[in-house]
Amino acid sequence: MPVTVVVVDDNEDTRLIVRALLRPVHDVMTFVGDAADGKEGLALVRRERPDIVITDLVMPEIDGAELTRRIRRELPQTRSS
Repeated sequence: MPVTVVVVDDNEDTRLIVRALLRPVHDVMTFVGDAADGKEGLALVRRERPDIVITDLVMPEIDGAELTRRIRRELPQTRSS
């Protein structure tokens, strides 16, 4: 079963690049969604429960460090970087 990945970054180009990088390895890693800020990202992570979250540190609403803390507290099986 592929590892599921969510990307949280306020830069749309970064989200598109990460998604494009994951496309060739879809049998190993599956992109399940992206979000433009930490608040939206937290809602997405709660809904999708991905294995991995790739996040920017500087974002509106909830920054990446706080997002990571919340994910680790609520969903300890999810890894954030």
